[in-house]
Amino acid sequence: MEDSSYWFQHRSNCISAKVNAHAGDSVFYDLWRGNGAVSKAVQDSGVKTVLVEPGKRGCLNAKNVE
Repeated sequence: MEDSSYWFQHRSNCISAKVNAHAGDSVFYDLWRGNGAVSKAVQDSGVKTVLVEPGKRGCLNAKNVE
């Protein structure tokens, strides 16, 4: 759903822009983030990103985010 939703795409872009503005060479840890859509947006903006998701379903979904 997040791939086709304007709201989720806009939110991911806003978060990504803020993280990118302050990250420098740091690694961004995205904690308890479910399917990884925000992590993917941040990573695609050039910031090294680590997704931490304790749930099995969230991990499997995040693994398949393209």
